[in-house]
Amino acid sequence: MAARRNDTIRAIEEILRLRRAERLADRPLRAELRTVREFLEDIAGPTVTRAEAARLLGLSQTALDRWIFKDEISSVITPLGRREIPLSELVELLEDVERVRDTGIRRPLAAVISERRRRSSESVDLDR
Repeated sequence: MAARRNDTIRAIEEILRLRRAERLADRPLRAELRTVREFLEDIAGPTVTRAEAARLLGLSQTALDRWIFKDEISSVITPLGRREIPLSELVELLEDVERVRDTGIRRPLAAVISERRRRSSESVDLDR
């Protein structure tokens, strides 16, 4: 089980590297990188365990669970009844945390969550 967890974490780290490379690459290379990234995403699966997500985000599972409980980080219930993080949510969070960390902010995940909360409160409800 630990080997699979390490493989998943490594796959997600490589997905992040490929996404960075895609942004910098010219169009033909970008298409090649996207194919490889999508293959890794298929291998990683649609969701990630809370333990894997916590490890990648650099926090405890208890802290992650608090963010989930407050609906600050999305989660889903798998068919087996486990609460997991969608891969797309985790990758987006990791990219945002990396971007914020590069600005020198000390608690990048908290800053990302605060920014998401602020944007959400400013969004317009089109159904009103």
